[in-house]
Amino acid sequence: MQPGSVSFKFYQPTQIVFGEGVFNELGDYVAGFGRRCLLVTGRHFALKYGYVDKVKDMLGRHGIDAAHFGLVEPNPSYETVKKGVKVACNFDIDFVVAFGGGSVIDAGKAIALLATLGGDVEDYLYPKTVDGYEIMPVVAVPTTCGTGSEVTKYSLLTDVKAGKKRVIAGSSIIPRLSVLDPDLLETLPSEMVAYTGFDALSHALESYFSCSSTLISDMFAVESIKTALRSLENAYRGDRRAKARMLYASMLAGMAINITGTILVHALGYPLTTKYGVHHGLANAVFLAEVLKYILPTVKGRAEELCSELGFSNWRELVERIVILQDKVGVPSRLSSLGIKAFPEEIAREALSYSRNIENSPVKPGLEELVEICRRVL
Repeated sequence: MQPGSVSFKFYQPTQIVFGEGVFNELGDYVAGFGRRCLLVTGRHFALKYGYVDKVKDMLGRHGIDAAHFGLVEPNPSYETVKKGVKVACNFDIDFVVAFGGGSVIDAGKAIALLATLGGDVEDYLYPKTVDGYEIMPVVAVPTTCGTGSEVTKYSLLTDVKAGKKRVIAGSSIIPRLSVLDPDLLETLPSEMVAYTGFDALSHALESYFSCSSTLISDMFAVESIKTALRSLENAYRGDRRAKARMLYASMLAGMAINITGTILVHALGYPLTTKYGVHHGLANAVFLAEVLKYILPTVKGRAEELCSELGFSNWRELVERIVILQDKVGVPSRLSSLGIKAFPEEIAREALSYSRNIENSPVKPGLEELVEICRRVL
């Protein structure tokens, strides 16, 4: 398929509720999903700010009992998902509420899948797709403005033994309901606004230049890019309205990659996360400008179309705007400033193993090209 194809398929079954204060109506929205649910959270945020008790109370007022599974780590592992499935099955749940960032929502999707269908994580990994299965509803409540997992068909997990990112993909795990409340970003640290915001920007740009992009994915991607470029700096500085717009941009980018998937930026970023513990959004951010410099001269027509939409005269201006934005929000352009000493060849070889992302890129790099990109970043 040519980028920007006029042929497309689009499926988005998620009911989206977006606005300040909508989290407080969560019980109303989930009342029809059953009487027992699993509340999936990370290890700190939800407990620290009292959200676990608040969710349980809201659900309880609608006659819904909630068991809490609060062990999800950044980049959730197979083992964590399996622990969550055990709790879900022991409590005989009807649906899952995933309250947290992308890792929590990804884990919640996988838990719902396995709790419904049985089996192990390994049984459902890509290239197998989970389409056409009836699984219990997943309710996503994002507390960051980056992954868009609240609307996507992806559950990104970590195979700790192999040191690899793996994905469960398919329409069956798209959340049934997403409640997006900008008020939940109030306590999000500024650096996390930057990292997750750049994750959203990377999703949108990668979607636009994906080999699988279509007219409808472009619509979501362009609006997301515009919004992120205008809003991320102010969101980083604490502006409430800008944070709300970044939550919107993240959701749009999620809809875009639901159609297209991601490309080279993610392939390069994954090894930094799995091998060196770099935050996923930061890993994407440090590679974003260099990957665009590599790709855009080869797809000049496509780049010109995007620049026209965004108000830039050429692709170099777009890349320069991204580099300036990185500096404004404290995202380093070089990993050496983080004290990370990685070998370009190691990262490049690992990136090549993510064939799904490489093949989806408009330019298919070889090892030498990836090593050069890594040298510039590392």
